[in-house]
Amino acid sequence: MSNLSGIWAHSMSDSNLIANNIITISASNVQRVPNKVKPSFIERLNGIEGIFIKGKASTKSTVAYNDIIVKENADDTLNSVAFRLEDGSSTLANNLVSFNNMAERATVLEANTSATWSATHNSVFADSGIIFFHEDVTGSVDLTLNDFNSRSGGTNLEANPNFVDINAGDYRPTNTDILNGGTPISSVLTDHYGTLRLTTTPDIGAIEVFTDNPLSANSIKNKELKIYPNPVSDVLRILNASPNATIDLYNLLGVNVLSTNGNSLDVAGLTTGIYVVKVTEGDITTSRRVVVK
Repeated sequence: MSNLSGIWAHSMSDSNLIANNIITISASNVQRVPNKVKPSFIERLNGIEGIFIKGKASTKSTVAYNDIIVKENADDTLNSVAFRLEDGSSTLANNLVSFNNMAERATVLEANTSATWSATHNSVFADSGIIFFHEDVTGSVDLTLNDFNSRSGGTNLEANPNFVDINAGDYRPTNTDILNGGTPISSVLTDHYGTLRLTTTPDIGAIEVFTDNPLSANSIKNKELKIYPNPVSDVLRILNASPNATIDLYNLLGVNVLSTNGNSLDVAGLTTGIYVVKVTEGDITTSRRVVVK
């Protein structure tokens, strides 16, 4: 096989944003080389990559709030790499990396000498195998978190995310070191589901859990709800919501500006801007970002 990449970002622009993605890879029946010869560094680049970045030398990439989850890699000749940086300058922040069931090894970041980078407030976990935090084509390796933090110029952590249910695809973390453990990024205000992120202490990873208890009603999302139109100028409608649903609308300061029961909300009198609508039905609460125009 050649490269298996979750996201291949080949950008010729001056700026690049990769955010709020959930990338899961399971390589239980994949083999890189039939004779099981363990490859050198360059050959090992033909492996599993969560996010690959290539572009101009002047390209600046922000890679933030992504989940990269390798559920299994059964081949000890196939390297699992969370981030591979080929060119340009990259800032990695608030990403959640989880390596599970590794046959041998995994690498958080591989970089060419032409790529510059920094990393902070990223969480890394491996339940088995050998983890390399950083490796480049010169053979320079960071084997410890302290070495990686020193090279990256940031504060990263090792933490088991303790997902609610990784096998069922519920990737909400429950580890309190990850909850509210991120750093604010002005260009990313919402999460994977459109939920507004906390402005001072966002969660690490693609999902903003919103509360200290991720199993509480505030963190549960009903994926069947459809909120439309968005942007909206008059009546916001919630498809599949019951007539008894509670609808609350908040501005970006967290102030509740409208509340009602039912499956629609009249926003005609509101100031143009970004709001968060929160729909509660029993013990299930869904939050979405909406734009009032």
